[in-house]
Amino acid sequence: MNPLPEPVLRAVNAWLAAQGFGEVTEARPRGGGCINQAYVLRTARGAAFFLKVNDRAPADMFAREAEGLQALAATRTLKVPE
Repeated sequence: MNPLPEPVLRAVNAWLAAQGFGEVTEARPRGGGCINQAYVLRTARGAAFFLKVNDRAPADMFAREAEGLQALAATRTLKVPE
């Protein structure tokens, strides 16, 4: 059974297909966060992704987080996820 909400799974599969990764074959919940639901995804082509879900977050929250991670990575002083 896939723990991802169906609308999230459809959106993620559409993005993964457009990028050539194939569909999600496994989604495992991960703890550690107090604000978001987190999952490790595996795809049909063997790729792994980390996915955060929060239907109550501001629309731009994850985009702003990505910008912050890119800024940290640009310093070349820390290991930062892509």
